Amino acid sequence: MRTIGIIGLQQLGTTLAHLLVATNRVDRLILLDEDDQLALGLADDLTASPGFSGQVVVQDSAALKAADVLVVAFDHRCPSQGAGFKQVDEIVGAVTKWAQAVKESGFGGVVLNLAAPNEALTGFLQQEWQLPVQRVLGTGTITDTAYLKQAVAATVEQPASAVSGYVLGQHGGNLVPIWSSIRVNGRSIEEPINGHHVDTAKLLVNAQKQAYLVTTTVGQGSYTLCSWALAIIDVLLKDGGAVIPVAVFQPQYQCYMSFPVQLTRQGVGNFWLPKFYALEEAQLKVAAAAIKTQLTAMQG
Repeated sequence: MRTIGIIGLQQLGTTLAHLLVATNRVDRLILLDEDDQLALGLADDLTASPGFSGQVVVQDSAALKAADVLVVAFDHRCPSQGAGFKQVDEIVGAVTKWAQAVKESGFGGVVLNLAAPNEALTGFLQQEWQLPVQRVLGTGTITDTAYLKQAVAATVEQPASAVSGYVLGQHGGNLVPIWSSIRVNGRSIEEPINGHHVDTAKLLVNAQKQAYLVTTTVGQGSYTLCSWALAIIDVLLKDGGAVIPVAVFQPQYQCYMSFPVQLTRQGVGNFWLPKFYALEEAQLKVAAAAIKTQLTAMQG
């Protein structure tokens, strides 16, 4: 039985719940939020949908003991105000508030954090909830990687599915594209592709423009983020072993940061360890320092 919990039922959590049910990816869905009426209303909305034969558990944190994956989907109660220090403090407070309930539930699955600032908050969550680092991860730069792939695809006139590679570092902050990993149909973008010479600086700008447009116009990018969360959940539940750029504890940098890792049903598996250019190594150190600064601020 595929059992998935969601804590936080504002825009992110509600979008994810609808996608899980609509795509038949869950047998038992546990809904948790500080607002009882919101949780009950969402449950009624889901169970009344055609074709759904699963079970929805509402406001019962003890049910997390049987959960395979627990998704943390805290977002701002007033999303139109945008992110800021007050909103981050609100999310940090929510992580602290739910810590005892998660501990007492005996939850033994994998935590997937969607909330931002993703890498630092995932690290804070792991510390507050006292879970093994291998079983706590965040979505990290997975959407940034997707936007860069789309920018590359548009430039060389190929489908995005033909593009491989990773963006690492800090989502929403110090992004580090690993240009040596970016390939189109197996060919490095450092050589001409379909007659196109790729300008990496322009590619990054185009990818960031696309991300900005999405997050400022259509629900802060919740559909994109939740769709990639589904992809991560698929790998976790199927024990697929796929390599995905997500926020994980990186021993080399001694903090959570976005890095490609193999995911298994137990969470984080082997790390993908490429040979970085000197500039990329320097940029990763900057990203790690920024994430540690954010985490320190969260710890008060």
